[in-house]
Amino acid sequence: MLLRLCCLLPVASMASASIAALIPLCVVSVPAQTAALQQRGPDSHRVVLDIVARPSLEAASAAVVTDNGDRIRPEQLRLLSQRDGSDAQPQVIFVIDAVNSNFQSVARSEDAIKAVLKANQGQLPQLTSVVILSDVPGYPSVKTSPQDTTSLRQSQLFAHRIPPSRDASELFRQIESFKVGLHRILESQAGIGQAERVQFSLEALSFVAKAEASEPGPKIVVWISPGWPFLSKSDAKSSEQLFDSIVYFSDLLRSGRIILYSVSPEGMTSQDHSAETEAFLFASRRSTIEANGHAPKVPVELTSTYYMQFLAGVRNAADSNPNDLTLQVLAYQSGGLVLQQNNDLKNELMQCISDAQNISSLAYEPDAHGVGTKYHAVQVRRSADAQPLRTRTGFYDK
Repeated sequence: MLLRLCCLLPVASMASASIAALIPLCVVSVPAQTAALQQRGPDSHRVVLDIVARPSLEAASAAVVTDNGDRIRPEQLRLLSQRDGSDAQPQVIFVIDAVNSNFQSVARSEDAIKAVLKANQGQLPQLTSVVILSDVPGYPSVKTSPQDTTSLRQSQLFAHRIPPSRDASELFRQIESFKVGLHRILESQAGIGQAERVQFSLEALSFVAKAEASEPGPKIVVWISPGWPFLSKSDAKSSEQLFDSIVYFSDLLRSGRIILYSVSPEGMTSQDHSAETEAFLFASRRSTIEANGHAPKVPVELTSTYYMQFLAGVRNAADSNPNDLTLQVLAYQSGGLVLQQNNDLKNELMQCISDAQNISSLAYEPDAHGVGTKYHAVQVRRSADAQPLRTRTGFYDK
């Protein structure tokens, strides 16, 4: 099964310790995050780069890979392939985020997925699954298995899964059979509600990623959401704990071979340039030395490009910021896309599916180094014409 959500216990996840470090309002008793980072398989040191390339790479020599500016020797690279059994077919998971979306956006998300399924009558090119996240359990309009909805956090966060299938008609029917209930976390709760939504969202991301960890091959995870709120730096307990969270999610997405896409269902929206917003933006920049408090009057959206100042990989705790863990930043760093300010949601989802059919995967062993956590900035380009190819932007090696 692509997503074995019903087989997992309510979350007391190893990710939650790092998430709790983000938000002092939340107290979670869970194992230390460092233990999670140490529980890797025998091939954990091997780096697999899932690359979106049109046309696909025919050989490892067709690409030039640099790691922290140093070129990986051609003999170190191996091209994974379904033909020789060294890899598996890519899979697609649509995530409808009802925690961070209003009813209209959830409805648009469902309609867009159903439109994509209609356009792919019969068999889908990849195994495709749908996960609906909400802070209320929701309800089926027809009888479904009670195991299809999993409580992720003591009846406060729920994941309803539609099992993976290539049958477009069956997926369509399953989406129509489930309805999301009323929100429990309201935007009017300002700082407290925003912090809770961030925590829930990161827990949900960790849950979905861990469910995919044992599945072979690359996964396109299309997270349909405006994203979770931006927070000021004072929302983190300490820079060290925040840095641990950043390393954790980078490692989790890499080891699960997840290419995350951030797709906003809100379409074209107006941009806010109020004095409160500008003050918040100034206070949240990396150059700010002194931590600042909440800015409750600042709208959740801020500006659509605000996330872009956090795209560079964080190399040490001093440079960490809560907004290094926003959906848009994690998507870009995983090799995915940030798709927003567009009213054609169906076409954006079709683009994500198309990317799943154009993935080439390269594996290599990074050079050994001393103790501590080291960040590796990665770039890939074609050998023939030096064209940049999209893949994850970096990883951490412990």
